[in-house]
Amino acid sequence: MVANGLIQLGLERNERVAVFMPNIPQFIIALFGIVKAGCIFVPVDACYKGSEVGHILEDSGATFLITFDELHHVVESVPTRANVEKVCVTSRSEIEELIKIGNNPVSKQKPEDASHPTFLDLTRVGNASKPDVKIRSEVDFATIMYT
Repeated sequence: MVANGLIQLGLERNERVAVFMPNIPQFIIALFGIVKAGCIFVPVDACYKGSEVGHILEDSGATFLITFDELHHVVESVPTRANVEKVCVTSRSEIEELIKIGNNPVSKQKPEDASHPTFLDLTRVGNASKPDVKIRSEVDFATIMYT
């Protein structure tokens, strides 16, 4: 669903998608969705400050950013987000719905800046069918790692 959601939002093969969040289920779900869509996964350490995040966004050429609501202030502090055209924001409240744990109602709250789609929105615009993306393993990158 995430792969098709990215494609529905206009992402194309080999576009770079930065993921700036802690080790939560959405991180792994995003990784598989990005690669399955034929895009390039660019992980950004959740401990990084604005200038470090800005450097990775600029250097990697990321056009899409998936981030965590508790880190959104760091993203907003980056003076220039280079090529980033779209931002998707996820939160702790989405975890239960994503992995279907428990029977508790899940908050549907959007972050303060509701102009950004949530991670659940990303899963809803796509469908569960296999994306129609031709991946050429001999030439296509799967990830760009910064250390």
